[in-house]
Amino acid sequence: RPKSRPAPKTHPQTTQALVPQEPAQTPLAIIERVARDKTVDVAKLAALVDLQKEMMRVQAKIDFDQAFARMAPELPTITKRGKIQGKNRPAIGYARLGEDIHPVIKPVLARYGFAIRHRTEWPAPNMVRVIGILSHRSGHSEQSAFEGPADASDYRSHVQSLGSTVSYGRRYTTVDLLNLTVIGMDDDG
Repeated sequence: RPKSRPAPKTHPQTTQALVPQEPAQTPLAIIERVARDKTVDVAKLAALVDLQKEMMRVQAKIDFDQAFARMAPELPTITKRGKIQGKNRPAIGYARLGEDIHPVIKPVLARYGFAIRHRTEWPAPNMVRVIGILSHRSGHSEQSAFEGPADASDYRSHVQSLGSTVSYGRRYTTVDLLNLTVIGMDDDG
C-alpha cells in the first residue's frame, strides 16, 4: 500500500474587518466642507477658492492645447474661390468665409470640442475692430484681433465699406486662430 501523506497543517485565518474607504474628494468638495466650518478663516477660504479657480484654468488650457494638437492635422487647406474685380486692376482672389472656410472647418471644430465666434467693436470713427474668439468645451478660449478703416471704394456706400472691413476681419481672425493654409489664385502680390 502506498504511504499516505499527512494532511497539511492549517493555520487559523485571521479576519480583519474591512474599513470602508471614502472616495477621494474633489477640491470643490473640500472647499464646500471647509466653508461649512464656522471656525475657518475667511481669507483662507478665499485662498482655497482662488487656488481651485487657477487649477481649473490651467487644466482648461491643457485640454485646449491637447485638443488643438489632435485637431490641427485634420484642418483642411482652404482654396480661394472668391474674386474681387475692381476698376483698372486685375481680379483678386480670396477665401470666402461662408462659402469656402466655414463649411469645411465647422465639422472639424465640433468633433474636437471647439467653436469660433466674432465680436465687432468700433474704437474710433470709421475704424472697425473684429475680435475672433476660438473657444473649447473645457472653458479656455483664445483671441485674435483685426483692426482697420472702412474699406472704401467707388461702388460701395459708407455702411457697406464698414461691412466689408468686418468681413475682412472675420476671415483674417479665423485663418489666424486656426493657422489655416489658404491657396489658390493670388494676383494681389
